[in-house]
Amino acid sequence: MASPQVEKGYVRIATELLEAIYHMPMSDYESRVFWFIIRKTYGWQKKSDWISLSQICKGTGMAKPNASRTIKKLIKKNMIERFARQISIQKNYDEWLVPLKPLKGAAKLSKEITKKKK
Repeated sequence: MASPQVEKGYVRIATELLEAIYHMPMSDYESRVFWFIIRKTYGWQKKSDWISLSQICKGTGMAKPNASRTIKKLIKKNMIERFARQISIQKNYDEWLVPLKPLKGAAKLSKEITKKKK
């Protein structure tokens, strides 16, 4: 039986960012990789960290080509950033790029963003 306890660890995340995440339409793969990055950064009280592709694959159960493609999509959506070997969450969610066509089954957001805000 599962018995999660905060004493065994937790991820501290701002409520405002959490709300932005669950409003953002993401594919299954995007969601898994995004949450994995949150776990590996915010879960260790870090803003960014070196997270290898093999770590992401092992942690999410994804094949390398799918994980690599998903990382590129999240970077293109401006939801994550990569500097050298460091990966971080782009916490300024106003700069996330929402797709014009919402994903199948995802709730349509009231405002679609096609370009970064100036």
